[in-house]
Amino acid sequence: MRWRVAPVWYGVVLLGPVLLYLASMALEVVLGGQPPNLGALIGALPTVLAYAAMMVVFVALGEEVGWRGYALPALQARHGAFLSSVVLGAVWALWHLPLFFNPDLFYSNLPFVIQLAIQVPLAILFTWVFNSTGGSVLMAILLHASINASGQLWKVMPEYSVEPASAAEAAAATAHMNLMVAIVVGVAAVVVVLVYGSRNLSRHPREVLSGSEGGSGKPTAPRVR
Repeated sequence: MRWRVAPVWYGVVLLGPVLLYLASMALEVVLGGQPPNLGALIGALPTVLAYAAMMVVFVALGEEVGWRGYALPALQARHGAFLSSVVLGAVWALWHLPLFFNPDLFYSNLPFVIQLAIQVPLAILFTWVFNSTGGSVLMAILLHASINASGQLWKVMPEYSVEPASAAEAAAATAHMNLMVAIVVGVAAVVVVLVYGSRNLSRHPREVLSGSEGGSGKPTAPRVR
């Protein structure tokens, strides 16, 4: 739970997701969508903050202990950061697969391939943050919560602020919205790979489990390097 990191990383994990979602909303407008009302956008921020706090407790804390606390450094002990992220992103997407069979959740309206197209680039961004902050699972938890909460901003878009007239319209709206997010997150991930390189996705060596590098020894705890 390393919290002593450069202040810029708090900005990245708390504000970065907001900027990504705003960028996806801007892409929607460029493609012909209606722009959101500025007042409604500002008014949605308290909801985003409250949702983020809830996500820390009920989602991000539990998941990130596994994803970035163990799985990522275990994978990185044997593979480069990019390949580790792709593998983990695919597993992360499959983790959500049961939700796609629940008709009461928005996942039931979302093609799984779009979920995969979001989850894998997100895993790359998580690895970038994790390796750049000395293996801080706390930063991963905050990033996870902020990403989940920032999606609430889309509700201020005129087309998405009203209940769809039919199930078909709801499915189309969900797929379209998440496609915009997938494009923006994908571009962000490509930039990170190009700037930081695929081996570590960071200016620092990738974080691995002590004793597991090279495939030998018994994994113990994350080694901060």
